[in-house]
Amino acid sequence: METKKFARLFIFVLVVLSFLSVHVSAQEEDGNYLVSGFELEKILFMISALLSLFLFFIAVVAYQRDGRSRLLFVSIGFLLFAVKNFLVSSELFFPEVDWFDPAAVVLEFLALLGFFFGVLKRSLNKSDHEAFSLKNRRASFVQTSRQRISKNSLKK
Repeated sequence: METKKFARLFIFVLVVLSFLSVHVSAQEEDGNYLVSGFELEKILFMISALLSLFLFFIAVVAYQRDGRSRLLFVSIGFLLFAVKNFLVSSELFFPEVDWFDPAAVVLEFLALLGFFFGVLKRSLNKSDHEAFSLKNRRASFVQTSRQRISKNSLKK
């Protein structure tokens, strides 16, 4: 319950700050490093996009095996991050479009929200709660202790 209140407060603060922020346009210097005629920055964004896509597939497979909802949020975060990086690196092949940069910022924000909820979200599976509950850990410890004692008494 406390986590939900914190998450709502965090989202509210971020939305308010985004509306209050001052937008500044800055002139970029022509310091682009070229590798085989391509900008190094865009090549690194492409590599990052491919890595994010690979991590998305790993997270989806982990979600299908485990079923924890937090893995779903993490996989969505990786997917959004991959889309964002593909969008930025598409300037390697297509002319620069004005709406790419604002869209990339929004996608990056949504990806971070996916990671945020993936880290803070409690798992909804009952088996996870039962496995880590203190009562069940004590019960399993007592059971294994009794088994060890019985095995030792049988050996003597």
